[in-house]
Amino acid sequence: MGTSTDAQLCFGVALPEDTDIPWRCDKFGFDFEDWWRVTTGYHPPFELFDSRGAWLDGSAPPVDVVSAYYAAQKAWDAAHPAPVLEVWHCSDRYKMFIVAVPGTLIEARRGYPQPIAALPEVDPAQVRAFTEFCQRYFPEVQAEPGWLLSSWWG
Repeated sequence: MGTSTDAQLCFGVALPEDTDIPWRCDKFGFDFEDWWRVTTGYHPPFELFDSRGAWLDGSAPPVDVVSAYYAAQKAWDAAHPAPVLEVWHCSDRYKMFIVAVPGTLIEARRGYPQPIAALPEVDPAQVRAFTEFCQRYFPEVQAEPGWLLSSWWG
C-alpha cells in the first residue's frame, strides 16, 4: 500500500527553487505572517516576549493581557490583509513554494477526495495586488499567475 499526499489547487505562481524569499530567515522565524506584520508597520501595543521568545518576566502574564496582545495582532491583520498566501508543496523534507492569491487554495487531505463544483472566482483587484507584491519581492520571477495543481507530503 502506498502513502497518499495532500493535493492542492491554487491560483498563483510557483517560485523557482533558488528564489530568495524574504520571510524565510531566522529574523522572522520563517513565518510569513510575522514578516508581513513588520513589513506593513505593525508594532505590538506592549511586549510579551524577550528576543528568544520566552515570557518577559519568566512567567506567563494574566490571560486578559495575553488576549489583548493577540487581539491587537488580529485587528492589524484584518486591517492589513496580505495579498498573497504562502503554499508549500513537495515535502516537509524539501519544501518548495508557491505564492497564491488568498482564498483560492483548495486542498484534499491524504487521499480524501474533495469535490470541486467550480473554481473559486479570482477577484481582479486581488490579482493586481498579488502581481504588485510579486513584482516588488520577486522581480526575477516572470511567470503570470494561473491555476496550479501540486502535492504536499508533510
